[in-house]
Amino acid sequence: MALGTALLMFTACGAGSIGGTHASGDDGGVWPGSDSLNQQTGPEQCNDGLDNDGDGEVDEQCACDPTAAPTQACYAGPPATQNVGQCKDGIQQCVATGTEFASWSACSGAVLPGVEDCTDGKDNDCNGTIDDGPGCACKPGETRSCYSGPPATKDVGECKSGTQTCNAGGTAWSTGCAGEALPGKEICGDNKDNDCDGLVDESCTSTHAPLSCTVASMKHVTGTADCPANNAVYMMDDGMGPNFICCPLPASDILDASSPSVMSTGSCSADHVIVGYVSPLVYRCQKINTKRYKLGVAKKPCYFGSGWSGSQGTIKCAGHPYTFSALQSNYFGSDGCSGFPYGSLFTQQLGKDCSDMLTKQVLYAGAAGDPAAGTPVVMYK
Repeated sequence: MALGTALLMFTACGAGSIGGTHASGDDGGVWPGSDSLNQQTGPEQCNDGLDNDGDGEVDEQCACDPTAAPTQACYAGPPATQNVGQCKDGIQQCVATGTEFASWSACSGAVLPGVEDCTDGKDNDCNGTIDDGPGCACKPGETRSCYSGPPATKDVGECKSGTQTCNAGGTAWSTGCAGEALPGKEICGDNKDNDCDGLVDESCTSTHAPLSCTVASMKHVTGTADCPANNAVYMMDDGMGPNFICCPLPASDILDASSPSVMSTGSCSADHVIVGYVSPLVYRCQKINTKRYKLGVAKKPCYFGSGWSGSQGTIKCAGHPYTFSALQSNYFGSDGCSGFPYGSLFTQQLGKDCSDMLTKQVLYAGAAGDPAAGTPVVMYK
């Protein structure tokens, strides 16, 4: 009998059943997580190992030749999922049925699409993507950056991103945003961008309160030491030894709080003033707050002492205060040596005569709310 005739005759015979791993039960060929549109709905094609008609059976009512092809790979899931992810083919045996024709046995060992497990790192529904089923949001333990403030302030100034963590089931990210820092009210004088707009201490005008540099408020340094916080050197001995006077500055924002003092030999860098002593001609200098202030041109200093430069320097400084007791009378900057009626800060000492020692006035830079640019800051009463 011809094979075509045999196949036609076999359609009237009992169909073989299939067996595969899936969770659908007897559902007419639709598997959990699969797309029903991928199911085959055409006529069954014999000996291709697939469920062409979408009835959940493979090569049913098809004859086979146990000698020529004793086994075949089989798969009853949607063709698009065959051997994708966790899905894999099974095996069918061509077995005699006691009739004239042999038929295919149940499909054994096939793995069909299942429900996606959000936590196992596998493609359970065999769609080519891992852990993407309904309810899957992330991988357990995974973290991501987050920020709940205005987008333009993210990671600007004091603002910073936080993190969220995926829960153990992979179904949701943690609530909130751990570790984030959001915009706050601008704090004047801390030299920080608290409201995260890219500006530091904007709209702030630190109150200037010129102080009398008295015995109680001044610090007379005679060895390795730094001025106290928010102090700078107003007076320096005309010798090379460590002998200078620190006094409080008239506002809390004249020195740049974010810029630590640095060691300099002889002369400070631009925009820096002397705030301490390390060794002969080696000083500690700190930057001023250039957002609000600037330093004027270098001038000859007012200093104290009775050394050679007091009468023989490039500029004769007759009448400058030359004893510590004179300093107590607040003569800073009031003599002909500096010519600064408002006072000035030391920026250089390269030697011990007048030409080697320089001071500079602190001037306003013209920030909003301040006096015009170039106006001297009143340093002392």
